[in-house]
Amino acid sequence: MSAPALGERIGRYTLVAPLGTGGMATVYLARAPGPLGTTRDVALKIVHPHVAADPALVATFIEEARIAARIRHPSVVLVLDVAEAERGPYLVMEYIAGGSLADLVSQGPRLPLELGMQIVADALLGLHAAHELLGERGELLGLVHRDFTPHNVLVGVDGLARLTDFGIAKVADKVAVTAQGLVKGKLGYMAPEQARGLPLDRRADLWAAGVIAWELLAGERLYAGEAEAMTLLRLLSERPPDVRTKNPAVPGPLADLVASALSADPADRPATAEVFRARVLGVIGAPVGRERTERLAAWVRQAMSPPSPLPARVEPTATVLLAAAEEVPLPGPRPEPSAARGRWAAIAGSVAALFAAGLLWWSSAASDASAPPSAPRAEDLPPPVVALSSPPAEPTEAPAAPEEDAAGEPTAAPASRARRAVRRPVAQTLSYSADRPVAKVRIQGKSGVRVAAGHGARGVVSLLPEEQGIATLVFIAADGTEQTVKPSLGSSRVEVRFEKRPKLEANPYVAP
Repeated sequence: MSAPALGERIGRYTLVAPLGTGGMATVYLARAPGPLGTTRDVALKIVHPHVAADPALVATFIEEARIAARIRHPSVVLVLDVAEAERGPYLVMEYIAGGSLADLVSQGPRLPLELGMQIVADALLGLHAAHELLGERGELLGLVHRDFTPHNVLVGVDGLARLTDFGIAKVADKVAVTAQGLVKGKLGYMAPEQARGLPLDRRADLWAAGVIAWELLAGERLYAGEAEAMTLLRLLSERPPDVRTKNPAVPGPLADLVASALSADPADRPATAEVFRARVLGVIGAPVGRERTERLAAWVRQAMSPPSPLPARVEPTATVLLAAAEEVPLPGPRPEPSAARGRWAAIAGSVAALFAAGLLWWSSAASDASAPPSAPRAEDLPPPVVALSSPPAEPTEAPAAPEEDAAGEPTAAPASRARRAVRRPVAQTLSYSADRPVAKVRIQGKSGVRVAAGHGARGVVSLLPEEQGIATLVFIAADGTEQTVKPSLGSSRVEVRFEKRPKLEANPYVAP
């Protein structure tokens, strides 16, 4: 079964646009009809086809629906319904106009310290509501989110942050539906005890909150640009550096709070998300009225607005079209022509030489009015010359020894044996067109890797002769997303779709 198409109906909902995708499902903006001709926008989370075919994965998805549907809090994305269609089960959630914290920070202006910590405070409020979730008999469920990351914190144009995605959340009295020995979560935000596969409580999520706060304050990722093995080694053996080594402007009490959240011993971390939030607000101050909320809303709108000349709304997928263009000559030796082409080149060169000699004779005769015109003598003609389009390259074969006459004097080589023209290799130029700006193109060939600058939504990329039909092109979008294309010599068009998710090793906290 293929992925859903835009415009397709799932139950009573019509798919409008994809919002994001993960390992188990894709989230779509969908529209549902309402009374009196009204419509309502919702977020539809639909499992991937391979998930729908796996009973164990379906059970995990249903467990998420069961947990998320029980949480009713303004700082948690509301689950409106859970249903099943021909494609499998799906969740209906409230649609938050805005974006994830990871996406907004990567494409927007630098987030001021006060607003960044307000986002952390709002997310901690939703996290505390999840941690305090009660069962049907009023017992504390002991829920642990296990994936508290910037990708699962949605910040709306209303200036409020909300927690979402309980896909790998775990209730204390339930056995996780997963493979034996599999540690679930994103390594860069995983608490040390989680990485070791030890039993978890809510303080594992507070470690992740400490990582998010550290990155917002430092302006960079805590664990980035490393292999997973190195990240795991650092996570288990090193204490994270003081955030003030990256940003001296961070207030001391806030830096100490972040350091306590990043303690290897869970007992040294804040006891609850509510305590963590209270200490954050103790540094930046509690919001007064809607002033801070309105500033945060303005920042979200600015982060969502792409710079000119991009369209007002960039689609989450991009298509790169490659088309063969003209051949461009390159400096260097051309491959040796065939024998037939060599003969024609010699004939053409001889004709050109004779024509040039005739013009020279005519010019000389016209300038001497006293001398009657006469045919030029053979010994007065310049030797035949073959015109070359570039300076001759080094011969590939040793030149033949000059012939000698009866007296032992060398004789001039005939025109047919003059040096042949050598054709230089040409580059293959491919034009591309994309609905997402291309920042650069990495060309991977047998001889190595080189990087060419991108030209935005439209441009060209040239392949050297030794790369043609062999090289692989890696298009890198402005947001860091990569997609690989392997064009062939005969192809005129290749379609490439970028994923919306940024690369795991990309740094979403570096301000543009």
